[in-house]
Amino acid sequence: GGFMHRVIGLFVVLSLCSLPALADERKQDLLHVDSGFGGSWAYGMNAFGIHGVAEPKIFIFDELAIGLRVDAGAQFGFGLETGGDGAEVEAVLQIPVAQLVKVEYYLGKDGFRPFVGAGVGNYTMVLQSVSTASQIPAVSQGVGNFFGVAPQIGLDFGGVRLAATYNYILGGEIIVQQQVGDPKEFRRDYIGLELTFKTWGMSF
Repeated sequence: GGFMHRVIGLFVVLSLCSLPALADERKQDLLHVDSGFGGSWAYGMNAFGIHGVAEPKIFIFDELAIGLRVDAGAQFGFGLETGGDGAEVEAVLQIPVAQLVKVEYYLGKDGFRPFVGAGVGNYTMVLQSVSTASQIPAVSQGVGNFFGVAPQIGLDFGGVRLAATYNYILGGEIIVQQQVGDPKEFRRDYIGLELTFKTWGMSF
């Protein structure tokens, strides 16, 4: 709610601030949208999934873009933790939704271009797990908002992009209480591999 309103406001301000660059000769559209899909791996929970992504952006220069990233998906895994006297989580479903401000830097002005990017913002994490820590299986659910960062590397083939993103969630650990020993923590960070396409662009 409030976070996305501030992010959209920032996006509009950046659009207005980029207008002086319109006088320059450009190879990229000023306004640009990439969208697509990919796979993800939450390694701390051994969970795999799919996700969709949309990225509206402004090319301040041909090599520099600033914009937003919305990434939503679902990850499912088995056997989060096992132990004879400890906790067992047999199945877990995680639904991460990322709402980020993002910057990208490209090597080159057009054609085939490697790029690096970084996003920062809010992650809404929904988690449902089935635990067998006791004689009676227990189902637990939880949802929370966490701050996170998302460094990215990729290749732009001119309208088609391949990218790898690491989503680092701050303070989003899962705590599993064992019957014997200390509680166990599991990271909810996830790695995404995605294929996106230029779905819209506009120059002035």
